[in-house]
Amino acid sequence: MIDRRTFLASLPALVAAGIARAQPRTEMPRIGLLFAAAPPAVAARVAAFRDGLAALGFAEGRQIAFDIRYANGNLKLLP
Repeated sequence: MIDRRTFLASLPALVAAGIARAQPRTEMPRIGLLFAAAPPAVAARVAAFRDGLAALGFAEGRQIAFDIRYANGNLKLLP
């Protein structure tokens, strides 16, 4: 069982944790997709990924954003 001093000492941390969770999100989460191929080669995969996230309730532009980059076969562009 917790004693009074331990409880009172941990109270500010509990309050701060509650306040931190109550803050609204300022930035939209971003999902980065990096492909070595050109856009037409992976268009079906990108569409399936977007459809899968939409089926889970994530709307692009509302809850998440995508950053998609293509290397167009030039592997030196990947880094």
